[in-house]
Amino acid sequence: MKKQKEIWVFLSHSNKDFDRVREIRNYLEEKSCRPLMFYLKCLDSEKETFDLIKREIDVRTRFILCDSENARSAQWVKKELDYISNQNPPRSFLRIDLSQPNEEIHKELDSYVNQMNVFISYKPEQYDLFKKIRLRLNKYDLRVLPDFDDGDDVDLSNLDVNDLGGTLCDQLKKDIELATDKDTGCFVVLYSKEASNSQWVAHELKYADDHSAKILLFALDKESAIQCENDSILSKYQSFDVSGYTETDKADEITDRILNIILPIGGLMTHAENFRTGRMGVKDKDEAYKLHKYLFDIAEKSENPHALQYIGKCYEYGWLGEIDLYKASMYYSLAIHEPGGPKDDAFLEHVRELNRKIYGNFPSNRKKANIISRLKSIFKK
Repeated sequence: MKKQKEIWVFLSHSNKDFDRVREIRNYLEEKSCRPLMFYLKCLDSEKETFDLIKREIDVRTRFILCDSENARSAQWVKKELDYISNQNPPRSFLRIDLSQPNEEIHKELDSYVNQMNVFISYKPEQYDLFKKIRLRLNKYDLRVLPDFDDGDDVDLSNLDVNDLGGTLCDQLKKDIELATDKDTGCFVVLYSKEASNSQWVAHELKYADDHSAKILLFALDKESAIQCENDSILSKYQSFDVSGYTETDKADEITDRILNIILPIGGLMTHAENFRTGRMGVKDKDEAYKLHKYLFDIAEKSENPHALQYIGKCYEYGWLGEIDLYKASMYYSLAIHEPGGPKDDAFLEHVRELNRKIYGNFPSNRKKANIISRLKSIFKK
């Protein structure tokens, strides 16, 4: 039996389109999604209402704009769209044109849901690694295929590649198609010496390639890494050498790479906060730490000022275990003074309060400029 993952979706819409949007909500619920339609009459304060809406947007991992003439003239839809569009890093969203027939809307929604599918091709020797990867990916609304109940684990790699008429083989082909439909989802190969000699893995890989899949190869040993780089067929796919990692670290590195390719950075940050705080009913400190550490490593390699802001948050709130307000202040100051850095009033006031807490009265502008100049020279070394 297949295990459907729950995908948390915020539906932005005009109240005048309520009945039309309700059809979309119902269709998404059939696909095991958790869509939210906002229609509040109990709150009198506009600020109270929008604060509630922003909190719901923040915890939802997906955002769908139900577009129409009514939506384009609705002030709440404009506010919601401005909020999601101006986040840094930006959150991705899907626009659905409500003037389309249901058939076209359903195709778009199916494709959107299929973006959350990951097919993993593996040999029996990698089954424990596969289970570790699947366990983590399942936490991110992602559906890992082949997807059997724990009591139905099957050695897929030893199947007779010539037996193409079997029910299981038909199901596997459907699973690959679900993960490769219109460039959505992705097809992952745990590539090893055993996999390179497997007709079945080759068959799955060819079938995925024929369907224009987004293919990722993870070389589990040095011999496979060399083959992925030099083989004329394999070299056209995106490959990663994880041969130098321990078995546990291999699972985390592969999972992080898959997450980074499928989910936008803004979405990963949302998941990290949901795991850390338990905002969606599931608190997972270990997963929050892994994700914050991965995002921190990405931020350290980036020159984006919002990456510096994120590093500052990690130090200020101790997301990686260490609270260091001085380092938080340094990174915040660097972010603010970089071109394109954060300039919203709430954040600037927060930084001023933090600096007053650390330094008392903040230094003069000239002294502050000297500090910023020294900081930039240090961090660019």
